[in-house]
Amino acid sequence: ATDVTGTSGAAQSLTVKLDKTGPAVACAAAPIAWSSSDVHLSCSASDALSGLANPAQAHLSLATFVGDGTETASASTNSLAVCDVAGNCTAAGPIAGIKVDTKAPAITCGAAPTGWSTTDVRIACSASDGGSGLADPTQANFFLTTSVPAGSTNVAASTNSVMVCDGVGNCAAAGPITGLQVDRLAPTVSCAPAPTTVTAANVSIACSAGDSGSGLADSTQAYFSLTTSVPTGAETTSAATDSVSVCDVAGNCTTAGPISGIKVDRKGPPITCAAAPATRSPTTVILPRPARAP
Repeated sequence: ATDVTGTSGAAQSLTVKLDKTGPAVACAAAPIAWSSSDVHLSCSASDALSGLANPAQAHLSLATFVGDGTETASASTNSLAVCDVAGNCTAAGPIAGIKVDTKAPAITCGAAPTGWSTTDVRIACSASDGGSGLADPTQANFFLTTSVPAGSTNVAASTNSVMVCDGVGNCAAAGPITGLQVDRLAPTVSCAPAPTTVTAANVSIACSAGDSGSGLADSTQAYFSLTTSVPTGAETTSAATDSVSVCDVAGNCTTAGPISGIKVDRKGPPITCAAAPATRSPTTVILPRPARAP
């Protein structure tokens, strides 16, 4: 530089730091498989010129924010602005298309019967998962079943339970379903012994029935009779009674009779007479001698 007098000054220089490049940001790759919770991706940032305005951002994390009970194949992380000292900024995120499943499988079961059942109750169920899918595809359809032993009754039977899980470990329980009425015991029937002697009339044997489970379908069958049907004028040593089917409300049945080997004689003794003569035999009649006159 020279002034008006012609005096020149020494040449001078000034160094200027110019940074027109934003920080470099690198984040871990998003998982391609389903995740059972929000995904956190670690990132790193650096700036080779003016440096990071916030040195703590050298290491940062991006995360999805999917609520509980949600399943989506397109979750996105948040985003962060990373700036250098010069004011250049780079956006970290959002990273989209992330699969997050925080929802357990959906299970639907049929209605339980309200009445008595003669066999173990089987309730059909179905399961589905709109996110990661069922861990066991065979559980798409299954049954819940009671386990009441044959020959017994239970007024409050329960089914088993089944745990259904999806591909990332979210699980839901199906069952147990309780309060089911299962009667696998037929009514009990008791009859008096048949007579061992011969009887002159048809035999009627008194019987009684009871049911400790669902109860008798016909309460009048608590007491009844089994009867022979030997017609008048017949006799037999092997007469049999009729039979009666006694059922409970659930549909279990017990047959009473027939009771056989009963001796019934409704026939009078046979009478046989000799035949009457066909003609009259000659008969000699002896008259008394008349008395002499004196």
